[in-house]
Amino acid sequence: MSPSIDASPAVAEIQALSEFRYRLRHYLGMSEKICRANGLTSLQYQALLHIFSEDAYSLAAIAEKLQCRLATAARVLNRCVSLSLIESRVAKENQAKQSLRLSAKGYKLISHLIVLHQQELKQLLVHLPIPQHGKFCTSPVCWKSTD
Repeated sequence: MSPSIDASPAVAEIQALSEFRYRLRHYLGMSEKICRANGLTSLQYQALLHIFSEDAYSLAAIAEKLQCRLATAARVLNRCVSLSLIESRVAKENQAKQSLRLSAKGYKLISHLIVLHQQELKQLLVHLPIPQHGKFCTSPVCWKSTD
């Protein structure tokens, strides 16, 4: 069943959605540049963020957060270990499991990267078409760039 003409989005809503996707991709591109400039991939940065936010993580949990296979997550984490950014420890409650924690070097790096990302995020939020009442804001103020 195809939607009726009345259910079609307005041109302004389509423009707002287009602008939202553009801004989001721009933010992600800037994030990649920030990560590369600091010797990390985006996946490594994302893994460090998740470990930082929870202070201990398992391989399976990281794979879920990264939305990747266990083998990919293992490679990302092994690289972080080789860069001395995280430490793998045997879990106290179950010695068959290991938990991941940020090292002092990892904590310092992620703290720096968070500040840089927050600056970019503020720029993103200034230009986002904020949903209002279940629809994207269609006012040009919501999505017009001041660049």
